[in-house]
Amino acid sequence: MSRTEFKKHFNRGRQLASKRQFDAAINEFEQALRHKPTDLDTIFQLGNVSRKMGINDLAVKWYDVALQMSPGSVEIVFNRALALQNLGRNQAALEAYESVAKPLNKDPMFWNNLGVLRQQMSQTMLAIDALEKAVSLKPSYFEAWNNLGLSYFVARSGPNMADKWQPAFAKAESHYRRDPSFFVNRSTCHFGDGNYQEGWKDYAHRHDPKLPSSVIYHHDFPLWQGEDLRGKTLLIVEEQGIGDQITFLSALPELLKTGARLIIEVSHKLVDLIQRNFPSVRVVAADRRTIDLKRHHHYDWLDEPVDYAVPLGDAFYAMRPSIEGFPVRRNFLKADEGRYRKWVARLNELNSKPKIGISWRSSKITGARQGAYMGIDELAPWLAEADRYQFVNLQYGECEEELAQLTDRPDGTRPIINFEDLDLFDDIEDTCGLIASLDGVLSVRNSQACLAGALGVNTISFRGSHFLFGHDRLDPVYSTILNVYPRPYDPPINDQFNTALNDFESTYVRCGNLSNPTDSALLAKHFFSEKTSLRKRKDSR
Repeated sequence: MSRTEFKKHFNRGRQLASKRQFDAAINEFEQALRHKPTDLDTIFQLGNVSRKMGINDLAVKWYDVALQMSPGSVEIVFNRALALQNLGRNQAALEAYESVAKPLNKDPMFWNNLGVLRQQMSQTMLAIDALEKAVSLKPSYFEAWNNLGLSYFVARSGPNMADKWQPAFAKAESHYRRDPSFFVNRSTCHFGDGNYQEGWKDYAHRHDPKLPSSVIYHHDFPLWQGEDLRGKTLLIVEEQGIGDQITFLSALPELLKTGARLIIEVSHKLVDLIQRNFPSVRVVAADRRTIDLKRHHHYDWLDEPVDYAVPLGDAFYAMRPSIEGFPVRRNFLKADEGRYRKWVARLNELNSKPKIGISWRSSKITGARQGAYMGIDELAPWLAEADRYQFVNLQYGECEEELAQLTDRPDGTRPIINFEDLDLFDDIEDTCGLIASLDGVLSVRNSQACLAGALGVNTISFRGSHFLFGHDRLDPVYSTILNVYPRPYDPPINDQFNTALNDFESTYVRCGNLSNPTDSALLAKHFFSEKTSLRKRKDSR
């Protein structure tokens, strides 16, 4: 073994990891292991780098190897718990944290991470307890104040909680550590409280290059900042995931009225759908390249001059400078007619029950997102009892094992019908044909819910979105979405599903009247206040 070669590769790996050049760092650590296969520090570093790359399942495996070599290491257990937390294996993460709670009792980072985990597990008050402990141990702890602001916001409807989230974020800002995620976090709270302008001001920080999810756009076009677009060419560049892209694309009809020649890049999955709905717009699949976890967009494909460029979300905001100006319309997208008719025929062959599309999670299962999902195991008893309806699978990604957990109803039918010949992940046009042919959709707020809302299908959305802009039950972007929540002061969530499925329009109107003032204001100009038959709506698509 060459000790000199080992140290050279190990030290270079640490340097590269500190610069976030993770692929190269892993290569160096692997080279170090060739010279010293049982080095604990190298194995631990491989776990850490894998976790920072988001490969948390691999990180856990490295940490497990390290724990076999050093079973009593608090540091390894702590980092392993964080990887489990990132994977959404919340109970396992909690058990790992609890196993090192005594030696880490005075460690503010321990209490911060535990607080984040409790929030992911929807244990908001326990999260607040842990985060308050973190800031009591370290009053200048930026990250903990940031997370405490988020937890206070979730609990804002509770006793003595309404006025706590903004001071917590102010504390975080006073100890700012140049982390733009702070502003993005605060923006979601401003949006949720209806602080529209403040929310967009903070949300602009999503473009900060220091944020891992930000995009680097390789062009030198001037940024459009509201200049007159008549006779100009505007390049609208892609950002965010498919669900957010669909949300922001709702402003395309208004953008067309500016008189600009529009070139818009979107996910390759959306190109055909958007091009067919907006034929005068040039729609292009984004040329994405990922380097060291950072997304780069290139524009070698551009073969015409461009006057301005603007990210898709900023174009949305330019067309919607205030919440009062949001248009109320049933839909802004239409499914392909042939695909729609095909799915109407296939659904009619099943039975005469109302057909309800269902989706219970996103394809990206992380700890941070898990609280926004519905578990198929929790839904199973209700799905068996709700036999008035035929549920149709809209869940994209690998879900066969989840569907297999469901037992047949007493009449021998499956609670959820799955069309195995439909690629719900990549074939957006055919998915839209199916969604448009349904009588309703029940979904978490993922791309399927956004597509359903864009197509004008009555949709029950579990937990809603941070783009509700101060609304609660109703959605200012999607006029046919009704949001429901598993909150202590609301009826049981399955009762809310039943009520909305039984009579969507009256439930929609009732929730608008009983909810916050912004919902009532939206309802006052809404077409759901004029009851229309389901068949009439379908025929008028």
